[in-house]
Amino acid sequence: AADPMCKGFVYWPETSHSDSLMLEFFTKNAWRPDRLTPEALLPEFCRDRYQEAAEPMLAAWRAALPLIKLHGELPAEFRKLAAFAAQAVTPERTGALAAKCAKLEPEMKAVSALCRTLAELPYGTGNALADRDAIDLARTVAGRTFSDALYRYVIAQGEWAQGKADAGAVKAAGERCTAILTALSDILSLHDDYSMNVSMAKLQAIHPINPCFEQTLKGNAENGYCRTYIYELCNECYLPQLALYTKWVNDRVAGGDRKSPLKPAPALPMKAVTDAFYAKPLADMAASRVSRTREAYRGLLERLADTTR
Repeated sequence: AADPMCKGFVYWPETSHSDSLMLEFFTKNAWRPDRLTPEALLPEFCRDRYQEAAEPMLAAWRAALPLIKLHGELPAEFRKLAAFAAQAVTPERTGALAAKCAKLEPEMKAVSALCRTLAELPYGTGNALADRDAIDLARTVAGRTFSDALYRYVIAQGEWAQGKADAGAVKAAGERCTAILTALSDILSLHDDYSMNVSMAKLQAIHPINPCFEQTLKGNAENGYCRTYIYELCNECYLPQLALYTKWVNDRVAGGDRKSPLKPAPALPMKAVTDAFYAKPLADMAASRVSRTREAYRGLLERLADTTR
């Protein structure tokens, strides 16, 4: 701030709408750099952005910030399930993940209560920005929680291989991963921002689109660098790939072989899942599982709270 050559920030996100708090944080500090933490900005941010819904949204943001900040410790592992499943479950890997999960235990113990806080947000009551950010917060919490559950799934497999856990514990850990990822898919279905199909429809309403562009849009979203919180990808790629992984683990554990490496060989047919995604029209992937009501939103978050308890 004291440097006369420093004129402000340049912030160039690849998806400019994706982090409303970060956009506000950089904008404020570009002109008056005296609020250098998100926490200091939150009250004004919520008052300006949500108006009459400011109070519950502020409580939700404050409760979610510790988990939001764990983007490095809990990256979005659903993006790379094929590579994750292909790794061998070794004592070294299991030990490293156990140490990571132990370090994250305080934040993860708070997730169930956090989900119940989010469940009370005024989604579906007519405040468009509250709707958008209620889903944003919920999907972030679900994504972080899925990564933690996936690490614990590997830990359960490692404990089984060492004779410290039974097959039921491994199966339950896999089912927990599936439940959380299914909840994430349902959460993403509650807002148009997370739908490629809706984006296509909006484009088509403005100007005719080359029929080949749908495949381009899919490719821009599905590639390993860009995979993110997208409903169609979650429902058509992430969940089917997780199902391949958990089936292999269940079959392997049921067979009782604790001596061979815990690693799929040959590799699981993950590419068949993505091939099916490209072959299926986006219009056929439209969300239909969850209605966009406050009751549906609340039910989803309460279900996630029970799963993470």
